Amino acid sequence: GENELFCYRTTKQIWGKERTVVIYLSEKLRRGQLRGLKVALQKKNEQLQELKQKLNAPRARKKKREDVEAKIKDILKGERGELLIRVSIDEISEGYFDIDWEIDSENYRFVTENIFGKKILVTGRDEWSEEEIIKAYFGQSNIERVFKNFKNPYHHAVHPQFHWTDQKVKVHTFICLTGLLLSQAIWKKAREAGYNYSIETLLDKLAEVRQAEIVSLTGFKGKPSKEVQLEEMEPELLELYQILDK
Repeated sequence: GENELFCYRTTKQIWGKERTVVIYLSEKLRRGQLRGLKVALQKKNEQLQELKQKLNAPRARKKKREDVEAKIKDILKGERGELLIRVSIDEISEGYFDIDWEIDSENYRFVTENIFGKKILVTGRDEWSEEEIIKAYFGQSNIERVFKNFKNPYHHAVHPQFHWTDQKVKVHTFICLTGLLLSQAIWKKAREAGYNYSIETLLDKLAEVRQAEIVSLTGFKGKPSKEVQLEEMEPELLELYQILDK
């Protein structure tokens, strides 16, 4: 089906312990790696072309072969350049060189077809099925997105704290976590109601909701009466508030 993934499962000694390993193919990852490789090879081709022009310049100085080799090695370093680009050095005359290069088609095919697109997941959850392991990995990005909100300077920010004692720092962090949990619950409710806002946008909109407390004095004796009333708001915001207030 559309959501099927080809995977391979085994166990290996990793980090001093026997662990479960799942390898699966990701076409999305492979396409991204291919785009990155194309850019890298193009850049290395430009650098090699620039070196060739310098070597062939009318006023080029004599060079040692090892210096040319070192320059080529530096250009090919990284992005599998040494594996994928085959460079030949031709000594035209003593101290004067020319270079040519080509893509190693066999190695290119091996890298793009046998290495690219593979993700390796390592877990200590030996009892989990391959589906559970892969789903847990996919869910990791959601967890990372939630905790990324702690760095948001407008919502749930842990810093600055303005506290120094351990007890108050713990209370401050607890309040931030509680606020994060509550906002996630509200965000989930809004999404279930058809609102596809990001959590930041949702909180910004809800910040526009204002509630006033009206105090009425009926005389010099007795307590004043209080009445709580929402300020007027746009119909769309009112509808959102009423849905979340249920």
